[in-house]
Amino acid sequence: MKKLLLTASFAACFFIVHAQKITYSLNLNSGFSGYHGNGVSSPRGITLGGPMYGFSNAPGKNSGFSYELAVSGQRVSRRGWIYGLELGYQRIQTRSDISVISPSLISSAIFTATGSSVTTNTFLAITAFGGYRIPAGKFSFDLKTGFEYAPNLTRKEHITGMVTNSGQKIDDSHDLPKKSDMRVRFLLTSSIGKWGLNTGYSLGLCNYFESPHTDDPKAYSDFLRLGVSYNF
Repeated sequence: MKKLLLTASFAACFFIVHAQKITYSLNLNSGFSGYHGNGVSSPRGITLGGPMYGFSNAPGKNSGFSYELAVSGQRVSRRGWIYGLELGYQRIQTRSDISVISPSLISSAIFTATGSSVTTNTFLAITAFGGYRIPAGKFSFDLKTGFEYAPNLTRKEHITGMVTNSGQKIDDSHDLPKKSDMRVRFLLTSSIGKWGLNTGYSLGLCNYFESPHTDDPKAYSDFLRLGVSYNF
């Protein structure tokens, strides 16, 4: 964390010194989010209780409604090389269907069920990126890649469902333990004038099961971006 803050401080000082050469943009992106790995399943089981609650069985595989609002500053050299920083607020949502429910972590009872679990994460994402600009007449294409550090602000799960045999309905919302992420980002921005279109993908590097053992479950985040940008 200290190294990250020190790097960010040097980068901020560099940006201030060269501010007159930097262009800024406002980015609004939506897209598709989910997880991949051997610990991901859909439909999945839910445990009603315990510190990890429903997420303890498997994270959501399907996408919910996700969006990102970000401000970026970048410099383009005479030869077309790009480097910059971005600060963004992300609300990333995943969804999975429910197949079975267990009353608690210590209970051996398992009941068939229907319903869904929606997990909503909010992040403050800090991205350092580099790339290359390809001019094409009135258009320009920026190919960029970089690393995201995304501290987790909130993490909530909402479970709705029904136990098949008894007809008991379940509707519950609760907080989950926060989980920050590190990601590799790939982004293509096609621009004309002040407006641009964003297409990108972020691959998570942090295992959401937090297990050091090779054979234990793994779950890594995916986020496919689609959106617009405005240069000012």
